[in-house]
Amino acid sequence: MTVHNVNRARAGFTAPTVTARTTLTFKLTVTAGSKTSTDTMNVVVTPPAFRVEAGTDQTVASGASVELSGSATGSSGTKSYTWRQTGGSPTVTISDADQASASFTAPTVAARTTLTFKLTVTGEGSTVTDTVQVTVLGPPKVTDVTFTSRPMANSTYKLGERIRSRVAFDGIVVVSGSPILTLGVGSRTRSMTHIGLDRGRVLDFEYQVQASDVDTNGVSIGTNALSIPTGASITSSRGDAAALGLSGHAITNDPARKVDGSQGSTLPVGGTLPACTATDP
Repeated sequence: MTVHNVNRARAGFTAPTVTARTTLTFKLTVTAGSKTSTDTMNVVVTPPAFRVEAGTDQTVASGASVELSGSATGSSGTKSYTWRQTGGSPTVTISDADQASASFTAPTVAARTTLTFKLTVTGEGSTVTDTVQVTVLGPPKVTDVTFTSRPMANSTYKLGERIRSRVAFDGIVVVSGSPILTLGVGSRTRSMTHIGLDRGRVLDFEYQVQASDVDTNGVSIGTNALSIPTGASITSSRGDAAALGLSGHAITNDPARKVDGSQGSTLPVGGTLPACTATDP
């Protein structure tokens, strides 16, 4: 607690919030020449007539039914309740906003969004407030795209070698069917096959080099490379469709991963190149 104007005859402070009746003692010292005189005074700070709780913070999915559970304790008198959204967008419609417990439907959001709600309770000459936050999860988004294999020799994949990559999401995803990741090989595009889901949020893909594949600048993965064919899906565990854009994570021509399918590889017949797995961020 800070006392203002401590060097003047009139001082002041903001009474602290207390949970029980509290006595604060202040001492005034006045000095005039060689004489000093002191005096003390007490200020009694009382707690509000009741305490208000707006409930605990929550994290929910888009479309979920959310309950705001408030309470006012410490007094048996009649009270009025008002819920109001004070932060976050979009604005939601609150049902039973004049009751201790209210509710709303979590909006559909493009990214993780925090909404703030204030509960105001008035009664017995006092008005007390408390706030609660509800975080609405957006659809899973791509956080990283990496290659997880290297050419067997130098920087060029040869006939039969497998180019492997992975796409990481910011949350757990459920994969149905076979998503496709498009790989730029020279002037052509090739479809990488989905081969697995690691730790519930990392999709692995691979493509085997064909004889006609040539890329002297290095393969690439564009911003719209991840796609969902008919019958396939990538969703959150709650069913929200994942955002498939790779903006900010696309890979331009990679000189360490050129392709020349006209060259025979050193792989045995039917052999495959072991993946060099990158650490998932």
